[in-house]
Amino acid sequence: MDQAQQPSRGDVNSLRRAAAIVQVIAASGDAGVRLIDITKSTGLRRATVHRLCRTLQSLGWVRQPRDRQRYYLGGALPMLTSLLPSRRRLAEAGRGTLTLIAEETEDTAFLFLHDGLDALCVDRREGSYPVKPLLVDIGDRRPLGLGAAGLAILAALPDEDRVAVLELLFDSREECRARGRATIEADLTAARRAGYADASAGLVSGVAGIGVPIIGPAGMPIGAISVAGVENRWPPRRRDSFADVLHREAYRIAKALFEIGAT
Repeated sequence: MDQAQQPSRGDVNSLRRAAAIVQVIAASGDAGVRLIDITKSTGLRRATVHRLCRTLQSLGWVRQPRDRQRYYLGGALPMLTSLLPSRRRLAEAGRGTLTLIAEETEDTAFLFLHDGLDALCVDRREGSYPVKPLLVDIGDRRPLGLGAAGLAILAALPDEDRVAVLELLFDSREECRARGRATIEADLTAARRAGYADASAGLVSGVAGIGVPIIGPAGMPIGAISVAGVENRWPPRRRDSFADVLHREAYRIAKALFEIGAT
């Protein structure tokens, strides 16, 4: 790198300060952290912390709900979101519910973790129906906005975070660009209106899939559960019924996470 390409000392210092702020916010977990506490923990001036937090918010890396005086990690922050305790516990808390969903729907149930711009499959249970569209393996990642789980997570983000995440997705994920902004935004509108994500149209012919988010104590989606099956077995009324099952189990997972965190 020649001298003209090297970052200035001011740029490096700003990066270090922003990283220190993100680390403090990440360490606060679902409780969030106040501006004054970030200032004390980092040793930075209040004005500097406020300016950098505003920049991090514009990137979707940090969020501050309008009704709270605390900062939280944003939905667009890659990888560090998986450090939150609630996310580490998600797989353990959710596995028991997948069997119930698979038995009740007779189709395949999936558990996903929200990790930055991705939905990461952490578990799967197969139902009794003989035709099983096993589209996702444990360990597979899908960009937010694609598939039932990723669509459910993205739809559940606060408005500002969702806008920031969409911009990052279209900048970095070819699958999202191929799907098209107008299509994904229409899918998100439909998901928010229905109360669940329906990914039955467009991705895989003949396969139906619906998903709902798992909401953590701070009001952010920490994951999702979804179910997939053969489309001709899924009339609209049955999809609504399955969505009720998923909402029930998502609530149980969120409750289990809260109880584990309280112990």
